[in-house]
Amino acid sequence: MSLFLAIPSYCDPVLTFTLTSAYEKAKCPDQLHFAVVDQSPLGAAYPVPACIPAGQVSYVKIEASQERGCCWARGVTMSLYRDDRLVLPARLAHAV
Repeated sequence: MSLFLAIPSYCDPVLTFTLTSAYEKAKCPDQLHFAVVDQSPLGAAYPVPACIPAGQVSYVKIEASQERGCCWARGVTMSLYRDDRLVLPARLAHAV
């Protein structure tokens, strides 16, 4: 894979939509590596859509009450990097 998409997320109700949209709009979706740090309550649904192959997703689930801030979440996300050619850092999503 060659494009690393860093997606730290905090209680984001549209995370699944964001992932689906990125995958479906990509010119070469097979070249994407999604790094998702999902900071949401226990029992929340798994946000990664079935259209994205499991081998293209690095996923970390963190209970929302255990989060340590946006910079920490970005650091966890970047720890999932695995020699991808390009990096696209995403903004931390917050539910309002």
